[in-house]
Amino acid sequence: MAAAFDLPEDICLSGQGAVRFERDIYRCDDLARIVLDDTDLSGAVEVEVESDSGDTEMVTLSEFATGSFEGSITLSAVTGTPEDGILHVTDAGAITVTYF
Repeated sequence: MAAAFDLPEDICLSGQGAVRFERDIYRCDDLARIVLDDTDLSGAVEVEVESDSGDTEMVTLSEFATGSFEGSITLSAVTGTPEDGILHVTDAGAITVTYF
């Protein structure tokens, strides 16, 4: 069995990276997995995850292969404390991941 996928154009040569969520849709009580590919980075990388409910959390991604990182954050529809490691979300809301 084999799987195939396309790499974004010039990602291997340009030094540019790409960050994404593992899935397009999550439930309010899911664990959202984040994947980052950037050959200019190594070790651990921090990303910012934000929901349109206004909550923002920092997530540390671990390098699992050269230039490839992964991590996750718990989602919850229950309102909590900012920077508690749980991203507070709303039904039909959006979540965004950003790295610098």
